[in-house]
Amino acid sequence: DARRDMGRISIFAIPYYDVNQRRYESLSATEKIIFREVDKLKNGNIEDWQLAMVKEEAVLTNKLAFENANSKMNSLVSCFIYERPIDDIFTELERIKAITKEDIQRVAKKYLDADHLTLSFDEGTPKKNKLAKPKIEPLDPVKGVETEYSKMFKQIPEGEVKISYVDMNDVTVKQLYDNVRLHYTKNPKNDVFTLTLRYGVGTEKMPMLEYAVDMMNVAGMQPADDAQSFRKRLAELGGRCTYSVSESYLTISIIGEDKNLEDICRLVNLQILMPKHDDKQFQRIKGNELRVRMTMSKADEVQAPALLDYVMYGNKSEYIDMLPFKEVYDMELIKVNTTFLNATKYALDAHYVGNRPIEEVEKALPLQANVLKTESPFVREKKDYVKSQIFFLPNSNLQQAKVYFYFKGTPYSIENDVLFQAFNQYFSGGFSGLVLDEIRTKRSMAYSTAGNMIPGELPGKDSHFLGYIGTQSDKVADAVDVFMDLVKNMPENPDQLEPIKAALRQSNMTNKPSFRRKSQTYDRWREMGYTDDPARTRMAAIDNLKFEDIVKFYKENIQNKPVSILIVGDPKLINTKQIEQKYGKISKVSKGKIFAPVNF
Repeated sequence: DARRDMGRISIFAIPYYDVNQRRYESLSATEKIIFREVDKLKNGNIEDWQLAMVKEEAVLTNKLAFENANSKMNSLVSCFIYERPIDDIFTELERIKAITKEDIQRVAKKYLDADHLTLSFDEGTPKKNKLAKPKIEPLDPVKGVETEYSKMFKQIPEGEVKISYVDMNDVTVKQLYDNVRLHYTKNPKNDVFTLTLRYGVGTEKMPMLEYAVDMMNVAGMQPADDAQSFRKRLAELGGRCTYSVSESYLTISIIGEDKNLEDICRLVNLQILMPKHDDKQFQRIKGNELRVRMTMSKADEVQAPALLDYVMYGNKSEYIDMLPFKEVYDMELIKVNTTFLNATKYALDAHYVGNRPIEEVEKALPLQANVLKTESPFVREKKDYVKSQIFFLPNSNLQQAKVYFYFKGTPYSIENDVLFQAFNQYFSGGFSGLVLDEIRTKRSMAYSTAGNMIPGELPGKDSHFLGYIGTQSDKVADAVDVFMDLVKNMPENPDQLEPIKAALRQSNMTNKPSFRRKSQTYDRWREMGYTDDPARTRMAAIDNLKFEDIVKFYKENIQNKPVSILIVGDPKLINTKQIEQKYGKISKVSKGKIFAPVNF
C-alpha cells in the first residue's frame, strides 16, 4: 500500500477450516506458515521458474494496462504524485525484465525484516458511537438566478466533438459447428492474445459447478503435474488460465503470447480432460463453504442485500436457493469432475483477440461437435406486490441503517432505452439528481442515496425500480418520507432538460467497448435486440427528447406503483410508528427467513 511518505505491506490469511472437525487451524499455526514463506524471500529461496512467472505476469499486465487511456493517465498521475521522471513509464518493461533473484532478496530483507504488527479478527460486536440527529433546516437555494461562476464557465470556448459509432461487423463471427461459434477480433496493440471460452450453462442448471470451478482453479494435470507444476508449464509459455461461473455461463479465460497459442491451448485442454486434484484442497473448499454459510447471516454487510434478494425473488434468492450443505459435504471428487466435463458439452462462444490467422485459432481451440443447446441466459422472475409492503430486519449493531425501495415494472423494450436513461439522470443523476439534492444536499439526511428504473435483463423481461438510502437509524423515518414524496410527487424542473440531454449524449458517445471487449459487447447488444451501435439509435431519440417525455414516463411507470420499503437498522432508534402511520404495517423479517439453513 504505497504512499508518498509512508505506506505499509500487509499479508492477509484465513486459517484453514477443517470441515470434519468443524474448527479452524490456530492463528499461531497460520502465522508460522506466513513467516515461513516470508523467510524464503529473505533467504533467496526462490526457484527460477517462479521469478520468471511473476515477471512474465507483470509484463503481460503492463502491456494490457497500456491498451487504454485510463491506465496511461493513471501512470502519469503516479509520476506526478511520487515525483518520478516520466521516462519511468517507458522503461518499466525493461526494468521488470531486468529484476533478479538478488533484487527480490535485497528488498525482502529491507522491508520484511522490520518491526511488524500481527492483527487477528474474531467475532464480536464493537461499541458504536450513537450520534444525535442534528436539527438542520432544509436549504432552499434561490432559483432562476445565475451565479458569477456559472457565467464565467459558460464563456469557456467549446470544442467540437466528433460523433463516431462502432461497426458491429468489425468482429468476424464464424459458425464452427451447431451451437459453436468463434468470434475473432484483430489485436492492433501488441502480441498478447486473450481467449474467452463461454459455455452455455451455469449454476442454475448445475449447482455443483460452483465447486467444480473452485477445484479447477487449484488443479494440476494428470498424470504427474500438481497445481504448481501445471502453473509452471503455463508460465514458461507466458500463459495463464482462470475458471469462473455465473448462474448462466461457465467461462474459461486464457491469456498469453500469440506465438504460444497452440501450446497454451493444448495444456489447458489437457487439464480440462484430465485434471489432477488435491484432496486437501477439496476439503478446504468444503470447509470454506461451511465457514461462509455459518457466518453469512451474522455479517452486517450481507443482511441488507439478502433482504432485498428475498423481497425481489422470494425463495429464488441467491442466499436461499443454493445447494444444501449436506450435498456439499457429501460431494465426491469424481462427481465434481463429471459435472465440469458435462458443462463443457454445452453451446460454446469462443472470443479470441490477437494476431494469429482465424484458421490457426480455430485449429488451436478445444472444440467438440454435437454440443447441447443452451438455455442461458437464466433470468429470475421478479416478485410483484399488489400493495405497498414494509419489511424490517432489526439489527442493533448497525451504525448506519440501510433502506431499499422496490417495485416490479413493465416488460422492457429497447425502444424505451433513452426514456429509462433520461428519467434516471433527472431523478438520480449524481448531485444534480433530485434524490441526492433533496435528501443529502438540502437536508443532510443521508450520505448515500439513489433511485433508478432498471431495465429488464432481456427484451420482454420485467424492469424494476430500485431506490436506496444509507443513513443514521434515527434519520430513517424522515428520510423515507422525503424519498417517498419524490416518488409519489416528483417535482418538475424543465430547466434540467438540456443538462440531461448533454449528459446522455456524452455517455453514449464515450461508452465504447475496448477492442478486448468488442466481441462480447456486440454479442450482448444483439441479445438485447440491437443490430447496430445502440448509440446511433439513441442519439436521435436524445435530440428529440422533451421534458414532457420524462414526466410522462414517470407518471406511467413510477408515480402510482405500490412501493415496497425494506429497512435494516437499529429498532431502538428507528421511528417505526411514524413509518407505519404513513405506509402501513411493518412486517418483521428474521434472518432465518432470508438465509438458507446449514444442515448436515
